[in-house]
Amino acid sequence: MNKNIECIHFSKCSGCSISTSVDSPPILKEAENYFATHGINDLKLISGKPIFWRCQAKLAVRGTYDHVKIGLYKKGTHEVLDIPFCKVHHPNINKAILTLKNFIQKEKIEPYNEQTGFGLLRYLQLAVDRKSGK
Repeated sequence: MNKNIECIHFSKCSGCSISTSVDSPPILKEAENYFATHGINDLKLISGKPIFWRCQAKLAVRGTYDHVKIGLYKKGTHEVLDIPFCKVHHPNINKAILTLKNFIQKEKIEPYNEQTGFGLLRYLQLAVDRKSGK
């Protein structure tokens, strides 16, 4: 059974290297071939659900307080891609990002600006307890 992530951010985001057939990544064939040369032919990949599993995220904060971007860098750049609907983040990380964006806007907290070197908020570290979801 092929597992897919189907995230709207995938084409630009640097966070995931594959989004389709994540239960049979390209490196799996390499691993199977390697172990086969050592007499191990029953290598199996055991994977969980491909979405909503990431319970920790370090995200960059850029833009302005009224147009804040919270996310990862676009592929091949140092430009922050806003990823409010990331499919691999635990849903509570995405909820926290929305809450933080509203707080940043309300309190007029300026995100870090790489050109000027000014700004009060450069990165966020978010974590969700797997057991409680908090």
